[in-house]
Amino acid sequence: SESEDEYSSTTQEASSDRIICPLEPPPPSDNDKQGNFDEYIEADKTKLTTTGALAENTEDYRNEGYDGFDVAFDVAKANIYDYVTEYFVPALQNGGGSIYESACGTGANLLMTLEIIAESGVKDVTVYGSEYVTDSGLIATQMIEAHMPESFHMGSICQADSTNLNHVPSNSIDVVFTGYIDPLVDPLDLNPEEGNSDATDVSIARCKSTDEEDRAIAEKEQKAQEKWFARWVTEMVRITKPGGSVIIEDVAKPICQIRKDWGGVSNSFWPRAVADYGWDIDVDSISFDPAARNPDRYKERRYNVAMRKLG
Repeated sequence: SESEDEYSSTTQEASSDRIICPLEPPPPSDNDKQGNFDEYIEADKTKLTTTGALAENTEDYRNEGYDGFDVAFDVAKANIYDYVTEYFVPALQNGGGSIYESACGTGANLLMTLEIIAESGVKDVTVYGSEYVTDSGLIATQMIEAHMPESFHMGSICQADSTNLNHVPSNSIDVVFTGYIDPLVDPLDLNPEEGNSDATDVSIARCKSTDEEDRAIAEKEQKAQEKWFARWVTEMVRITKPGGSVIIEDVAKPICQIRKDWGGVSNSFWPRAVADYGWDIDVDSISFDPAARNPDRYKERRYNVAMRKLG
């Protein structure tokens, strides 16, 4: 499509010597089912012209929600300010560092994070990212290029599946983060014909069931969800420099624990995953904080996790 061609061109031209964007779009992701990305795709259409350029004044974003979050940019930025200062800035404070957001959406979360880092006095940071949805990545590239903090540098934002970042060298980025891991809404593919919400409702019904078979399926679904999160985070850990920071924001809790969300993993998953998946993570560095972006909606339902890579 026209927007896909423009997106590929933009990201190829922005690529650094170290990270070269894939020439082909990724194959369908395991979580690209039941219309999981329809909300993002429809929202993107309102922001782009037929040539793939931004269709509105880019300053308007500060008063709008973004990427499925119903909180305005400036409000979210104020909410995450202390968290970013505590967990992102230390790994970048000497200058000359790099940051990468996996699944950066339209770039709003990445941009507010960059602004906070810059306002903390950090300079000379090179910015990278990836996004699965074509038009979201195109918007992100244009937004970051238009509003990059002074002394920061554009690396590249590539179209990629977060579980396969083979275009990014191992041990290459100082801070690797994601604003949200989109979960599997039907982890075992038992309800392929159901819509997004309907498939989730079926999983919730199994959580509530007293039937042993239903409960067994619910447990298998949770294990599949954990493997999905592990695939995503394994790539994040791989590309992080030794001693660098790995940060996952807005982690949803297991669907049988919090039934008003799309599914996720418990706090206990993280130290287990370090051993189970061989992550080069200092287990003692794992820290948890309430999700800060939209506390009125998610404070009790989601959390952030930060970890330091060994080395």
